Amino acid sequence: MNEAFDTLRAKILSLVPVLPAELDCIAAYFDVRCYGKGEFLLRKGHPCLFWGFIHSGLIRSFTVDRDGLENTNWIIREGGFITEYVSFLQRGLSQVNAHALE
Repeated sequence: MNEAFDTLRAKILSLVPVLPAELDCIAAYFDVRCYGKGEFLLRKGHPCLFWGFIHSGLIRSFTVDRDGLENTNWIIREGGFITEYVSFLQRGLSQVNAHALE
């Protein structure tokens, strides 16, 4: 799983200049989790307690309308970050679902 952390570090460095010690400190807040196709990272009504980095695969965020139809909000691909900002920052309940597409 060092590859995942190497990719994370490279992504961070591509966004902001940080010292090696700072980079290690930031990376320490991440851990590796594996999700199978269709598995949920986040469900509506639950707090979002993570800020994630997608090492491989695709993640879909969606809501369900009153008629039960799913509406895709965004798709996160490899090298992207994922969270539900309002829920994460305010420790409130998520308004979206997020699951692995692959």
